[in-house]
Amino acid sequence: MIPSTHNAKNYRLKLSRSAVVVGLCLSIIAVAHAKEPLGMSQPVACVKIHGFANFEALPDSKLTPDDKLMIYYEPNGHTIERTKTGFRALLSEDGRLRKKGSKDAIWKKEKMFVYEAANTFPPYQIYLKTDVSLKGLPPGDYEIDLTLHDDLAKPDATITKSVGFTIYRPEESKKKG
Repeated sequence: MIPSTHNAKNYRLKLSRSAVVVGLCLSIIAVAHAKEPLGMSQPVACVKIHGFANFEALPDSKLTPDDKLMIYYEPNGHTIERTKTGFRALLSEDGRLRKKGSKDAIWKKEKMFVYEAANTFPPYQIYLKTDVSLKGLPPGDYEIDLTLHDDLAKPDATITKSVGFTIYRPEESKKKG
């Protein structure tokens, strides 16, 4: 049950209609969300992505050089801006591929994508999918660093997380099996 009054630092508000309660709840969520720093869930190598919080993780994160690495993660704490037609968030991602344990990049790409989430409701629950071609990479253990940018944040907000994976030759699995 929702109380009919709310006290916060000598502030008293009487709620008389459920629409006001819903509006107040959305406002409280927006204020709480705005104070949260930019974050992202741990990126996961996937076989398939069905939607928000619905994906199939890649067993042992093993791929052949002919496969594409599919990565899923959920940003949070991003800036949400009010627009004439609703709300929007603007995110971009940089990528940096390296051998596991090494700091030297094999390749890197700034602005791998720019994503604008626009809706009539604030886009809090969004997920991002990144596809990376592995052509030409020799077998071994790798990590990809994903840097998420909140392009609406002032000052700039970024966060980087890594996901590891292994490239193997298809013949290697046949010999072991």
